[in-house]
Amino acid sequence: MPGPARITLSSFPTTMDPLSLILIFMAVGLGLIVAELFIPSGGILGVAAAGFILAAVISAFFISPWAGLGLLLTILILAPFVFSLVMRVWKNSRAGRAVILTGTTPTPEKPRAQLDSVGTTTSALRPMGEAQFGNLTFEVIAELGSLDRGTRVRVVDYRQDGVAVVRPA
Repeated sequence: MPGPARITLSSFPTTMDPLSLILIFMAVGLGLIVAELFIPSGGILGVAAAGFILAAVISAFFISPWAGLGLLLTILILAPFVFSLVMRVWKNSRAGRAVILTGTTPTPEKPRAQLDSVGTTTSALRPMGEAQFGNLTFEVIAELGSLDRGTRVRVVDYRQDGVAVVRPA
């Protein structure tokens, strides 16, 4: 009776079919691209994915120059479309929503002193200072010269750097 079958390393093929190698490199590269979306690696997985895809292209060139060129052009043409599709799907996933910033909340509009409203300066205006209109205090600019604290002022204009005021007539 013969003994159990012995399996040795020499019974396995030592070379791989180039087409299988290309498919494995592409699958690993695409898998790493997908993993890059969900695992924060600082781009390491993306660089590894690019390396595997480049290895697939190089392997295709070993089959024939036309196969390598065809795979390279296919990747270059399809990459933008695949990228946009992946981003569209990813931004709607739970991980994508956690990473991608949504719109900003609008900042509430600051109250403005009414044009022609009268108030009192709370600091000296040389030419810039503060004035109170009702119960609100604004940064104001004196149109002409400087004004002392406690002077009554009237709003005449809105500027980028503050509210322009003058002494009421």
